[in-house]
Amino acid sequence: MQSGIDPKVDYAFKRLFGSEAYVALLVDLLNAVLSLPLGKRVREVALRNPFSDKAYAEDKASILDVRASDESGRQHHLEMQLAVGWAFPKRFLFYWAQHHAGQLREGDFYQTLCATYSIAFLNGRLLEDDHYHHTFRVWDARRGTELCKDLEMHTIELPKFNLTAEQCSTPLERWCSFLKHGATLDDENLPPSLDVPPIRQALEILRMLSQDELERERYLDRLKAERDAASLQHGYRLARESGLEEGREEGELIGRIHLCQRMLKQPLTPKEELLRQPIEELYRLSEQLEAQLLPKQNGAE
Repeated sequence: MQSGIDPKVDYAFKRLFGSEAYVALLVDLLNAVLSLPLGKRVREVALRNPFSDKAYAEDKASILDVRASDESGRQHHLEMQLAVGWAFPKRFLFYWAQHHAGQLREGDFYQTLCATYSIAFLNGRLLEDDHYHHTFRVWDARRGTELCKDLEMHTIELPKFNLTAEQCSTPLERWCSFLKHGATLDDENLPPSLDVPPIRQALEILRMLSQDELERERYLDRLKAERDAASLQHGYRLARESGLEEGREEGELIGRIHLCQRMLKQPLTPKEELLRQPIEELYRLSEQLEAQLLPKQNGAE
């Protein structure tokens, strides 16, 4: 039976990997991505921001990432991005820095800091190559010397993952196949390569979401919000390209203003009128329209 629930939507992703009832799935996913040596693999995790029905009801527009620490104190941050904005690399690094620095309390020594791993699953292309999984660390590229093992950031670009289900042989490949095709996987007719306990449990959770009226309503609300954000990011990219072609910042801002007005079904302010406005006013109007369109979408670039 197919669930019709896309695990790439952040609500479903947080339900799968950020719920205390299913921490075994998070442990399996972390070990699949990090490929830690034997003896250092993740065995247990404590969620730092577990999914809460009450918290979600109070803030439906919150960003549904997953934050956890394991039994050795290492920090883990996971997120799913349907829209890959142009500023994503800077944002990704900034969030890693926040999570890493958040370990230190007044009076602590730097030696007490544990490694922080950030993992981003992306439903878009970020880097100009054909590799779907990249691992970033702090090292001297010229001499191949690593400065510190505490920084490790992973990007997994799902559109670049092109293995069929039958070709999947590693835990990461199975999870990528699940994330990319989970909505259409039939739990009664799984390919042998995906017929493993973690994938089966994940499919059961998706089926539960599809059959519960409240859960499905929440999922559809988040799906719409993420599609709006993706459309906005695409429009921003086109506006930015248009602005660069015109050789002026105003071109990009006008494109953003017109995009927001179209999505809000407002009449478009004539380009000539906008060109007469000072740049500060264009910024103000753009930010005002964005706030109307995507309130509290503080995780979008």
